[in-house]
Amino acid sequence: MEWSFDQFYAEGGTTSFVDRLAGSLGIHASTIKVVSVYDGSLVVNYELAPTEEEPLSLEDIAKKQTEKFAEGKVELGAPILDVAAGAEKVVADGVVTAQGFAPVVLVETPTNSNAIARQHVNLMGVWELAYLSAGGRCEEKETTKGAPARRPRCKASLCCGKASNPDSVLPPIEVCHTRDAPTYNYRLGAFETEEWQFACVDGAAKVAASLSAVLAIAVAYLMA
Repeated sequence: MEWSFDQFYAEGGTTSFVDRLAGSLGIHASTIKVVSVYDGSLVVNYELAPTEEEPLSLEDIAKKQTEKFAEGKVELGAPILDVAAGAEKVVADGVVTAQGFAPVVLVETPTNSNAIARQHVNLMGVWELAYLSAGGRCEEKETTKGAPARRPRCKASLCCGKASNPDSVLPPIEVCHTRDAPTYNYRLGAFETEEWQFACVDGAAKVAASLSAVLAIAVAYLMA
């Protein structure tokens, strides 16, 4: 079951999130400040900064975060699927992608069953996995043997959302599109589009964070 906004708060919300992150990293909870939480693929923005109760420097905390996430030792209440530290991707689609760490599959997903074979290195030397671009269809795929259905994953800054037009005979579709966009231009033909309503559907929870402008973290995870 993917973690929704309501489920996040039912599991303790930001208080539990801070406690779990602090415990996993071995740092004082006072260093973690949740800035915002919003729905549409759950996003939690937080900042980390040294306090009187925390002797570690920002550099030490940044290094520890990368190591703990890459080693699969961070427990946030659900399997972690994606982590990005600034320009570096630490985990992508459940696979370790941090430089200096073996590309190990931490969490098996329908889209990473052949993850190692699909990995490539971009111009910055960062390991990446191919996610759906804007316009890619992201309906839940049919599964067999009772396995839970999961949606294909959209690229960063996009979400899988429902596009629909109540005045059209055409059925709604689910497509990767800009997260905050209220509308989607549905293509009717080669040269004709129609403006449809658009809203992100509940998807994998994502967490975005920063270390006082030194480190940016984005974490996506699923409810176990």
